[in-house]
Amino acid sequence: MIAHTDACGCRECLTRQRAREAQKRYRQRRRDGRVKPRRPQPARSEPPAAAPVLLDVFTTPALPGALCRGKHALFDPAEPSDDHRVLDQLHREAVALCDTCPALARCRSWIESLPAHKRPTGVVAGRLITEETR
Repeated sequence: MIAHTDACGCRECLTRQRAREAQKRYRQRRRDGRVKPRRPQPARSEPPAAAPVLLDVFTTPALPGALCRGKHALFDPAEPSDDHRVLDQLHREAVALCDTCPALARCRSWIESLPAHKRPTGVVAGRLITEETR
């Protein structure tokens, strides 16, 4: 594993350094009163009557530290036009990522708490779930 420092010069370190500098400039502008206050967010209305059913299907639990965040392409179910060799490789990578995930236990308990017909397809909690295996 490579130890990163501010003087490393790699892309990751430079990106982090730029982000720190931007945050520093923002804090200074905020202290100086040069930042406009954010607009208040509109109040959320109640969901329509049919929404609870949809929310059950599409609502996933908060899983802090989940390694799958932002990597949905690895976990998506197969499409008819997909090359199965590539898809198998992606799913193997997703399962391997799940095996090292700190949120795996919570993810498994969530997926097992769902009725079979509401479980999402694709790789979930380290398992490949298809329409047939649901």
